[in-house]
Amino acid sequence: MMRATGAVALLLLMLPGCREDGGIPAYVQLRPITVAPAVGEGTASHRISDVWAYANDELLGVWEAGGRIPVLAEGATDIKLIAGVRRNGVANDRVQYPFFATYQTSMDLVPELTSNVDPVFTYFSGLSFWIEDFDGNGFQFERESFSDTLLYVWDTIANPVEEIFEGRASGAFFLDQQRNYFSYVYAGDPIDVEVSDPVYLEMDYRSDVQLLIGVYVTSNGGLVERIPYLYVNPTKKDDGTMPWNKIYIDLQQAWPYLGVTDRKFFIACTLPSFQATGSAYLDNIKVIHR
Repeated sequence: MMRATGAVALLLLMLPGCREDGGIPAYVQLRPITVAPAVGEGTASHRISDVWAYANDELLGVWEAGGRIPVLAEGATDIKLIAGVRRNGVANDRVQYPFFATYQTSMDLVPELTSNVDPVFTYFSGLSFWIEDFDGNGFQFERESFSDTLLYVWDTIANPVEEIFEGRASGAFFLDQQRNYFSYVYAGDPIDVEVSDPVYLEMDYRSDVQLLIGVYVTSNGGLVERIPYLYVNPTKKDDGTMPWNKIYIDLQQAWPYLGVTDRKFFIACTLPSFQATGSAYLDNIKVIHR
């Protein structure tokens, strides 16, 4: 199976519908994409925005999910699709996700006709997963001493179902002018990877405040550093709705240099001075690496 090439951002490529020699294409219609995690790999939620498409190992370009792809081939054709995501939530930084295996199928293509494909992506085997879905007892985060507000397990027993992404519960925190700072740090084993190895943080979230994702590292000299890394924009819209979103955060870029150990991440938030209150809901937080 093909592996994604990792941190290689490409512009969307659009192949013309026919060649100068008059070739007539068949079409492959991308239907809704799904993810099928194995046991221990967490939620099936995803935000695959694009696919790198191949026919008989020839690159057809990068296509948005739901696109209709022209293919200058006829008869039995091998189709391969590599899942792409918006790294760090940035629309113009679309990369092949390094942990999804290539989807492969064979299709009988007919010029001018459209064949549908329903891509199902799975994670590569042998990956390491750390998962917090808030459906167990408590959670795997520790409150930092300077955090003046708490992280709650927001469950379906006492709270509206629409405030919970899936399962029994989500995480939630709330800010006001008296308690205006939140910071919790990952409490799992240190993320033990080579500095060149891909590491992603997946997270479902909804909020009316900006979140900060940062990392802790320990240098060779024993110095512990707390490093801000990425601001995640609120999901609240002008009409007052606050939908869920999913983000793929590239933690490999957060490690500042070679030789650091005890890698961890934190989630923090400061209430803006112009807001009286703020809230954020979190779910399906995954750290994935090889």
